[in-house]
Amino acid sequence: MKHFFLITLLLFCSSVIKSQVITIEYNLGYGCYSMSHLKEYIKESQKRIPLNIKTTDNFPNFLTHEVRIGYSIEKHHLGILYAFQNTVAQNHLADYSGEYKHTIKINGHKIGAFERFTLTNIKNIDLYVELAGGMIINNLNNDIVFSLEGIGKEYQKEDLNGVNY
Repeated sequence: MKHFFLITLLLFCSSVIKSQVITIEYNLGYGCYSMSHLKEYIKESQKRIPLNIKTTDNFPNFLTHEVRIGYSIEKHHLGILYAFQNTVAQNHLADYSGEYKHTIKINGHKIGAFERFTLTNIKNIDLYVELAGGMIINNLNNDIVFSLEGIGKEYQKEDLNGVNY
C-alpha cells in the first residue's frame, strides 16, 4: 500500500509540473581585463626602486567560472548566478643578495540573477533573449616583500574591498 501511494503521488506530481524544469549550468569564459589604472600603478612602482625590476605578470587574461541555477516555466527561465574572476600583476627581482617582489592580485565574485525568454525552438536549438544583472564584489591584495641577505625581510600588505553594480 505504501509503494502504491508513493507511485501515485509521483505520477500525479509529474503530470502537474511537466512543463517546469530546474537547471544547473556551468559556464567557462575567458576574461579580458583592461585594468589601465592598475597597470600604470605597477609600472610606476617599478620606477620607484632604482633596480632592474621586471614585470613578470601584467594582469593577463584568465578563465572565468560561472554557475547558474534556474527554473523554467514554459518559455521563461529565471534563476540566480555566481561567477569567479581573477587576475594578477607582479614586479619581481631576485638574486643571491636579496629579493623584491610586488604582487597585486584581484578576485571578483559576481552574484546576480537572470531571466531568459525563449523566442523559438528550431530543431532542438533554442533561440532566446536574456537579461542578467547583479554585482561584483572585488578583493584586491597588494603585497610587497623586500629582503636582503643577512638583514631580514620587510612586508607591506594592503587589502582593498569594493562592490560594483
